[in-house]
Amino acid sequence: MSKRLVCAILGLGVAGSHLADALRGHHSPESLGLVGFDPALANASQRPRLEKLAGDVTLTLSESLADAVAQADIVFSLVPGTVAIATAAECAAAMRPGSVFVDLNSITGEMVAEMAPALEQAGVELVDGAVLGNFEGGGRMPLVLCGDKAEAIKALLPGDRFLTDIVPGKPGDASTLKMLRSVMLKGLETLAVECLVAAEAKGVGDTIFEVFKDLEQPFIDKMKVLTRTHLVHGERRMKEVERVQTVLAGENIDGIMTDATYRFFRRTVDADVRPKDGSLPDLDTAVKTLLAVSKKPAKEEDTPGVAPCWIETRDPDDPAVKDVYDELRRHNGRDYNLYRASSLRPAPILAADAHYRRSLHDEDNSLPQSVLEMVSTQVAILAECHYATQNHGRNFIRLCGDDEVAKERFQAMLRHDWENSLFDEREQVLLRHGEKLALRPDLMREDDIVRLRNAGLKDVEILEATQAMAGFAFWSRYINGLGIKLADEQIGREGI
Repeated sequence: MSKRLVCAILGLGVAGSHLADALRGHHSPESLGLVGFDPALANASQRPRLEKLAGDVTLTLSESLADAVAQADIVFSLVPGTVAIATAAECAAAMRPGSVFVDLNSITGEMVAEMAPALEQAGVELVDGAVLGNFEGGGRMPLVLCGDKAEAIKALLPGDRFLTDIVPGKPGDASTLKMLRSVMLKGLETLAVECLVAAEAKGVGDTIFEVFKDLEQPFIDKMKVLTRTHLVHGERRMKEVERVQTVLAGENIDGIMTDATYRFFRRTVDADVRPKDGSLPDLDTAVKTLLAVSKKPAKEEDTPGVAPCWIETRDPDDPAVKDVYDELRRHNGRDYNLYRASSLRPAPILAADAHYRRSLHDEDNSLPQSVLEMVSTQVAILAECHYATQNHGRNFIRLCGDDEVAKERFQAMLRHDWENSLFDEREQVLLRHGEKLALRPDLMREDDIVRLRNAGLKDVEILEATQAMAGFAFWSRYINGLGIKLADEQIGREGI
């Protein structure tokens, strides 16, 4: 390249800093000018880091995005995915015709396609780029480019820092490939973390890698890097998984594994364990921190003397609510914590209680009460609702004879062993149906009803079972959401 090029880098975080360092290491200031913009410049605590970077790589910091890109021949966008499209539009308004916009953000192909018209109208060439790795891993960073100017961008990037491939197709295809790669890599990250924290919990954390000797060392190294970086980059990666979900949903693909991966990242992010200084922890620290995150909270439902729930409650004999609680006592015999939790606004609980009693205890029901208790208890088990599981599990046992076989049936349900021979064919079909309805209601189809009919269930029985299942979906979420506890309550319904 004969004339001096100017490259603008938008976003000077880990990726942008790596790119700036790589370009300066390969191109002198006389042949390549670097301009950088990052909103963090306005942050007094971040500005010294950015000024140091600028000095290290001879980069001019710009106070505005428009000023940075107006003088650039090539613009590299490395911003949060949530603002990628808006950033492209802002660049299109300020860039010169004939310049090149390189999007290196973790976004979907559809998002790249959405930014294309504004850039095309401004006469700016679009190159879609996908970074396929993390910068903490060392070595050459894999990169995929797509677009008419992809070859020119590949020639600009130093081969000792980037392993660049060009894929045929239109801008957006490289980002699509990255999203599909994330199905595998983000899932692998969650598996690596879960494996290592379980090994730590079992006391074999120092030797766990011995059982992976049949795999290549790079795989083991990848497990370690993914686990260490999970704490630092969990939120960014979670947002990428959200975008992967939209890609799969757009093709009507049921992304079971991707949905589970999202929940794993969500748990880490919600735990707020990211190092405050953003530094990368060593493996031992990362594993111990993530082990604490992975542990389920201790149950306190059975502790006598604790408050009935997490929110404040009124005395059921308070004149403002006494009429409601007198009505509940008339039907239920006592002030269960389940009802006390609604004392600040108790009217809705009367309707919910009436639905519960008519669904499970109406004499006109066609299904046996034991079956209705069975499907209701299953919903509570699947929701990990301790209060409802204990109460209605006890009811189920009593209705089944209160003997050892009845207790074994309940234990089988706790294990999610729906096909145990202790359940007859109709019960097994109902339990498989109930699991699907509780966990994946979006996948319910008319064929599910046909299977119940084929097992001998009449439509009125299907309706009764569904009303009970749906009712306990409400109760389980109401109980878990308010932290309603058993404390020293009597377990099970009197008179059953």
